[in-house]
Amino acid sequence: MRQIRLGVMGTGLAFERLHLPALQELKDQFRVVAVCDVDRFKAAAWGHKLAIPDDHVSTDYHPMLYLSDIDAFDIIVPIQANYQVTREVATAGKPIMCEKPLAPNPEEVSVDEQVTYTLV
Repeated sequence: MRQIRLGVMGTGLAFERLHLPALQELKDQFRVVAVCDVDRFKAAAWGHKLAIPDDHVSTDYHPMLYLSDIDAFDIIVPIQANYQVTREVATAGKPIMCEKPLAPNPEEVSVDEQVTYTLV
């Protein structure tokens, strides 16, 4: 089985303490190939630590959505940004890992006819 190449959106404490250790345990199945964080210093530090090329380290996740060498995204952004980011990744047709609530309240999640969400 080939490794799933992950783009990580958000490199805060949840990434460092929860997601990354799990991904390292499953290193035969997953490999982080891109990171994005609004804090450019955190993004750069993780890019360096994980030996990710500079063109796959960013403060803006939009360009990452269409990179052909990313198979799926691990979304670890603050809850208030989660719906928008998750919706855009789904619209781009990429698989998603997301552990947080989709939005801070039900009113912020709208039904969109152009995006089909499949819960697994």
